[in-house]
Amino acid sequence: MARRAHQFSWKSAYDTGVAGIDQQHHKIVASINSIHRAIARGADQPTLLSLMDDFIGETVQHFTDEEALMKSAGYGQMAPHRLDHTLLRTRIQNFRRAAESERHSDPGELLAYAEDWLDRHFLGADKTFAGYLHSRQ
Repeated sequence: MARRAHQFSWKSAYDTGVAGIDQQHHKIVASINSIHRAIARGADQPTLLSLMDDFIGETVQHFTDEEALMKSAGYGQMAPHRLDHTLLRTRIQNFRRAAESERHSDPGELLAYAEDWLDRHFLGADKTFAGYLHSRQ
C-alpha cells in the first residue's frame, strides 16, 4: 500500500519577480516532489536514483544560470551566494554517491535537508539578488 506523499509546497514568498529564476525554482520544487511521490509509492532504488539525478541536474543548471546572471549584472555579493550554492551542490552530490553505493538508503534525509536549504535560500540570498536586479531596472 502506498503512503501519502509529502510535498514541498511552493510559497508565493519564493517569487522573485525574475522570470528565469522563478521558473527554475518551480522546476526544482517539482523535481523534489517527484522524489516524494516515488518514495510514497515504494519506488525501487534505480528509479529513486534517476529522480535524484533529475533533481541534481535541475539544481546545478539553475546555479550555473544564476551565477552567470550575477556575473553579468556585476553583483557584489556573488562570492557568498556562490559559496552557498557550492555547499548544497556538494551535499546533494555526496548523498547521491552514497545512495548509489547503498551506504545510505533514506532519500527522505536528502529531501529534508534540501527543502530547508532551499526555503532559506529562496527567501534570503535569492530575494536579495532579485532586489539588486530590480534596483538596476
